[in-house]
Amino acid sequence: AEQLHAVLNEIRRMGLVLDGVGRMKHELPSTRHFAIDQAVREAFAVLVPQAHGRGIRTSAHIETLPLLPFDASAMRAIVFNLVTNAIHACRSGDTISIKLQREGETLLMEIRDTGAGMSPEVKVRCTELFFTTKPRGSGIGLALVQDLTSSANGQLHIESLPSQGTAISVRLPLPA
Repeated sequence: AEQLHAVLNEIRRMGLVLDGVGRMKHELPSTRHFAIDQAVREAFAVLVPQAHGRGIRTSAHIETLPLLPFDASAMRAIVFNLVTNAIHACRSGDTISIKLQREGETLLMEIRDTGAGMSPEVKVRCTELFFTTKPRGSGIGLALVQDLTSSANGQLHIESLPSQGTAISVRLPLPA
């Protein structure tokens, strides 16, 4: 049963990887309504074992929300890319947290880590397509998040300091 659970978790993680890199030039807004809170919970839950395996603590505050006109797989791609980057920036003993909540007419998702942080030079370029500081990185993740956020007329905000971690917030306007 343990091995089956591990295999199923890896299949889910691979699905997130495909969403995470296969969403270029897709849009976050949707004509259909989805359970975005559930999509975010699922994507985060799939990555938690990887974080815990590296000694990284995790926490989640995900508000229960009504169905929203955002594509669930696009939202999972955002979570996958941001949390994967956080995992790569952290060391054993660091923390990653995710928050999803409604703030008035805005949906706020925030991912914080206490990892390595970014230098000002890296922060300026981090959303450029194919820019990466990782030896095996693709430079697609943050560019994809920026593209999806923009497609919904949202805002991507990045706060980061070397050796102090990173906080990335995605703010999406909600329909009236």
